[in-house]
Amino acid sequence: KTGETKELALVTVTRAKDTIFNHYLEIQGNVDTQENVLIQPEMPGTLVALNVKAGQRVSKGQVLGRVDDGGLAQQVSQLENQYELAKTTFERQKRLWDKKIGSEIQYLQAQTNMVSAQKMVNQVKAQLAKTVIKAPFSGTIDEVFVERGEVVAAGPKGLMRLVNLGNLYVSTTVPEAYIGKIKVGTTADVSITAIGKTYVGRIRQVANSINPDNRSFGIEVAVPNKDNLLRPNQVAKLKIIDYSNKKAIVVPANVILQD
Repeated sequence: KTGETKELALVTVTRAKDTIFNHYLEIQGNVDTQENVLIQPEMPGTLVALNVKAGQRVSKGQVLGRVDDGGLAQQVSQLENQYELAKTTFERQKRLWDKKIGSEIQYLQAQTNMVSAQKMVNQVKAQLAKTVIKAPFSGTIDEVFVERGEVVAAGPKGLMRLVNLGNLYVSTTVPEAYIGKIKVGTTADVSITAIGKTYVGRIRQVANSINPDNRSFGIEVAVPNKDNLLRPNQVAKLKIIDYSNKKAIVVPANVILQD
């Protein structure tokens, strides 16, 4: 019509390409380790040796200290002498019995005495071994709570704390609605706000049961600690892929308009 104003809208269209689309589940968890223990003495007594101090690296099986054996070492020596005598008697009796000399009762009695003596030696040696305190795994002595010469016994205080920072993981719980989406081996981004670091981990364990109180299940995410900055009980934020599409057209949210 005459006098009508016409407006032309210019629209720019960009050819879309297929790309990978990932959706993430974001939850909070805690850094943890199964190798964080209080070392306890297996036998009460006086701590006659303390071989480590706080901050020291130790290897699995390394002797950390020793409790007074109360004469067990001398008892082992005596029992070993008795065993050697019983063993010699049995061997002589066996040679005679092989030649049909002597009675079967004498042979069996000598054999029984030797076996009994050997069991006594092993039993006392096992008790003596409990006086030696060894590291159950390799790690670092975090704290030492006792001094040499103290009388020690198993209790809530313990002798020392041993921690291994090389096998850390993040534990958390996930709502049961994600039971079919969270699987072992799934990649997870682990952010530690306190140190400003983000690590890439993998889910190593998914619980086989649902907690009836909060309708959730537990998971563990293995986290590398190459820079040695992770510590047990740190708060972590997890981003876990719960949906992925390798052929998706992704459109920025800010271009979606409603008229």
